[in-house]
Amino acid sequence: MSISNKQWAEVQRELEGLYAQAKFRYEGILVQVVRVAVSESTFALRVYLDGSTCAGWGHKNLAGPNPHYKPVTEKLWRKRTRAMYPPKKKQELIKRFGKRKAESALPGLNDVQVWYEAVFMSASSLVRQYKKLEGLELVSVGYQPELDSVVGE
Repeated sequence: MSISNKQWAEVQRELEGLYAQAKFRYEGILVQVVRVAVSESTFALRVYLDGSTCAGWGHKNLAGPNPHYKPVTEKLWRKRTRAMYPPKKKQELIKRFGKRKAESALPGLNDVQVWYEAVFMSASSLVRQYKKLEGLELVSVGYQPELDSVVGE
């Protein structure tokens, strides 16, 4: 069942709060989004897949193929990119050696590193990305008591 606009508004409102949590199900994976402290004064939304997270899951090629890479992170985590050479350094190399020699001497001159992080800095960016996913189901919004951990039952 797809998530309605009213439910998306509720999810975004919840995730903008300080004690935020939302749970989704995607392709059989439980996706839990929780607001966590990144530094002393900065909070962000962290995405857990089946209750855990690992930075290695979002790196396709570290120094060769990564055995820990999970393709589902491309859809559920935030995409990050960085040029192999900063623009200023690239311009200096081209000016010094010329465009052809710089590109032949440094084959990765125009390459870009791509990786995925389990951290979203704002609720709106997470909601924008998740709205595009087909088959995403909303499980719960806000902190729900876990039935297994209820004392006395």
